[in-house]
Amino acid sequence: MSQTEKSDRVRRVVVALTVVGAVVAALFGSGLLGGTSIKDAAGGAFAADATVLSPAGIAFSIWSVIYLGLFLYALWQLVPAQAAKPLHRTVGYGIAASALLNAVWIACVQAWRIAESFVIIVILLGVLLVVFVRACRRPRRGTIAEIVLVDGTLGLYLGWVTVAAAANLAAWLADIGVSAWTQALGSLEPSPSSEPVLSRCSLRGALAAGHPGWRPAGVWCGSQSDAGPSNLRHPSWRRPRSCSQ
Repeated sequence: MSQTEKSDRVRRVVVALTVVGAVVAALFGSGLLGGTSIKDAAGGAFAADATVLSPAGIAFSIWSVIYLGLFLYALWQLVPAQAAKPLHRTVGYGIAASALLNAVWIACVQAWRIAESFVIIVILLGVLLVVFVRACRRPRRGTIAEIVLVDGTLGLYLGWVTVAAAANLAAWLADIGVSAWTQALGSLEPSPSSEPVLSRCSLRGALAAGHPGWRPAGVWCGSQSDAGPSNLRHPSWRRPRSCSQ
């Protein structure tokens, strides 16, 4: 076995193990394996009504799609015919790093380390940006599997983490006592339409990976959540453009 083949084997195993670890951590963080659900962890800092940028609870269901995409990618890249593909060599370790950071983020939240969780999610966002750009720079899109499991998963992942990073920042600011980021009862009301809008906007991030001209707009749109400023009935917020504009 050549050194290149050994390197490919190590990469594939690392990707598979980190993704499985991230899925297990996510199940723990959801409360299914004994952990505290994210919305209740850290004193409710990430609950739907915790801050002015908190996404509605149902919006977090998008993680199920992301984890499914990561898990299927991990299985797909284990197929012997995929071992030496340039695409996997380009994005494999980046996806592994993002999975590991996801697990660490969940551990931080479970341990009530909100400041540390914000640092981790910023690093995660940076990793995903690098991996996303590398995936987009490949000369051709290739198979349907590449488009769905790489472009689709990475685009959706990046779009949602952009939203989550903003929400994490608000949670940290509220935790250290910046009262402007905490919703006063009856003064700031989230709109019931936030869930579908957030899902559509994050989906734009996924679509962005499939067409070069949509990348900046897709990433920007992934960061727009109606749970944020555009959804708050407060004169100090200026309403941004919607994703459809």
